[in-house]
Amino acid sequence: MKCKEVQEKIPEYLAGILDKSSKTQMQEHLENCVECSSEIKLINDGFNFGFVQEDIINQNKIIKKTRAKFNMEILRSVSIIIAVFILILGASATILKMRSAVGQEKASRALMDVVQFSQPNMVNMWGNSTGSVFSVSLKIGARSVVGKKYGEQFEYIGNMSAITGKVSVPVIIGANFVHPGLYKGQDFDRDRNVKAQTDLLKRNIDTTVATVDYSLKNTISLEYVEKLIGRFDVEICWMAVEAGIEDVKPQNMTLEKQQVLQWGIPGKLSRPGHFQYSQLKEGKIKEYEKSVLEEIKWLDDNKDLLIADKSLLSSNGIDNSVKEKAAYILKNGIKIYGLRITGPSSELVKLTGELDARTMSVIDMSFWNW
Repeated sequence: MKCKEVQEKIPEYLAGILDKSSKTQMQEHLENCVECSSEIKLINDGFNFGFVQEDIINQNKIIKKTRAKFNMEILRSVSIIIAVFILILGASATILKMRSAVGQEKASRALMDVVQFSQPNMVNMWGNSTGSVFSVSLKIGARSVVGKKYGEQFEYIGNMSAITGKVSVPVIIGANFVHPGLYKGQDFDRDRNVKAQTDLLKRNIDTTVATVDYSLKNTISLEYVEKLIGRFDVEICWMAVEAGIEDVKPQNMTLEKQQVLQWGIPGKLSRPGHFQYSQLKEGKIKEYEKSVLEEIKWLDDNKDLLIADKSLLSSNGIDNSVKEKAAYILKNGIKIYGLRITGPSSELVKLTGELDARTMSVIDMSFWNW
């Protein structure tokens, strides 16, 4: 008789109603099987059946009673296992949430840096939305600026794994600026033609403010930018900076006369909870540069918190994580090839005459609010 057959006949054996042949086979099996004999002893010791084994007057009642108690023992064991599993699962979820909460501030700072170092908008919000036990969605908000007012709100979301603590970088393809080394000798359309865009500013020169993107023919320094804001009544929103990724070409994507990726530095630098804590101003250029390089260094040290978008990497070979971008700037210095500037249209017209601009785009224009 095999173990499975023995276990099925335990209730009848304990009730004393097995036929002689089956009982003999059972006893022989139990003498040689430690597992089955232990199970019999455990059940027999744990129950008080309330009848004598040889009493077979109410055999059906005895069988039902034995089976019920046997099933109750199984149910109790299963319930204990389930309870232990739930406790373990709950403890694991709590640990994951605690780990996620601890790492969120660093992850948010890293994500905020990626946004403000790759997008020419002013960061004005950070936080997280409801996630699952295993992930949290981190959110960074940024606005365009025209004059002294904010424009459109943009949101950038990165999913943070509660297990690894790493955040996926949101997909942002396309650049607002053209590096001097790209598309040499090519003419650009009216939307970026310097003369055409300057004429657009002149139409309402005394009653409007505007925001303009300039791509330069050569790289310039922060000191040169300081001289611009010293001579003209304007503010620098963002500066496109060489990061070693300007000539990246996607595998399965065509962007005519346009860069795929851009990196740069904002005119007003932010951190979680400390928006615009460092601003590019005349006479404060060294303090600003120090703050920017410190933040870029922090991002380079913590770049492993951010991971590239898998689909973008696999389909087009583009790594949109930090990679070596921050390290490139730290090694080669801040070399500016593009400017986003806001201010009165009259000031922008005068400034355009001073800049050696390759392309120019009026991004936004509004009634006077300066």
